[in-house]
Amino acid sequence: VRVNVARKAPPEISVQYVDAAEGIYRPGGSIRVTVAVACGNGQLDGELSLGFYASMDDSISSADYEIQSEDFSDLEPGESYTFSTVCDLPSSMPDGDYYIGVVVHHPDEGDVVSDGIPVWVGTPVDLTVQTLDATEGTYLPNDQIQVYSLVKNIGAGISERYAVDYYLST
Repeated sequence: VRVNVARKAPPEISVQYVDAAEGIYRPGGSIRVTVAVACGNGQLDGELSLGFYASMDDSISSADYEIQSEDFSDLEPGESYTFSTVCDLPSSMPDGDYYIGVVVHHPDEGDVVSDGIPVWVGTPVDLTVQTLDATEGTYLPNDQIQVYSLVKNIGAGISERYAVDYYLST
């Protein structure tokens, strides 16, 4: 009697994509993230865990801000799992550019890390021109016109340097 024993093929897990809407996200707020995970080959035994992370660089890892986690199983060869979830951003996150990505962990196969997608997390700035006034008169080309403007920040964030451009219209 001859018995052949073969090692099963590893599952070849991959992250097909990660997506989130562009915008300004506030620390302590939420962000909807959509992810697709696929099993290219082999049988998936055991549960997969997905960690959703916000990273200050484009290298996603479990050392970054964890914003959500999900577990799932029963992913057959050739199948993919796509879902959308709301992730909570920590209120302790400093303002800045972040990358949102996932780390897929399988107990036997290790981690698969996605590319990150850029988002901005911070308190929004909202500059508005509150007052605009110019000295009345008749002017010739190359005359100087005295203009007064008051720009006010009605948002909650601190604005960076900005410029005010004036245009003359008939």
